[in-house]
Amino acid sequence: MAPVCRPASKAPHLCATPFCRNSHAKGRNVCSKCHTRWYRETHPINYTYHYLRVRARRRGIEFLLTLDEFIKFCLATNYIALKGRFKNDASIDRIREGEPYQADNIQLLTVGNNVAKRRAWEAVQRKIQSSVAPENPF
Repeated sequence: MAPVCRPASKAPHLCATPFCRNSHAKGRNVCSKCHTRWYRETHPINYTYHYLRVRARRRGIEFLLTLDEFIKFCLATNYIALKGRFKNDASIDRIREGEPYQADNIQLLTVGNNVAKRRAWEAVQRKIQSSVAPENPF
């Protein structure tokens, strides 16, 4: 879905993409939503790399994986074609939870297996925290 020229019937402040009623971004003839969709379709590996990095930063996880390393990983595992959000789709997992995203610490897992691994990790963390009894302030 490449951005297209604005039809004559559309108002000049609206996005040029057919059927989109959003205002276009400053300096562009398409809105940010349509531009993001276009970029995701035309540059799937770059978009996925950027989004993985943003999510890691939001979760406070260090991200040392370079774009070249990520491209090699995607080509070796066919990650872009297999990724998704359902149980049997592929997802990227850190092998060692306490370490950052880096080339030797990522693997391909199904979403279901990744969720099970995360729940087991959280259960261990809760058990560790509950075994360390806080001091009684009274």
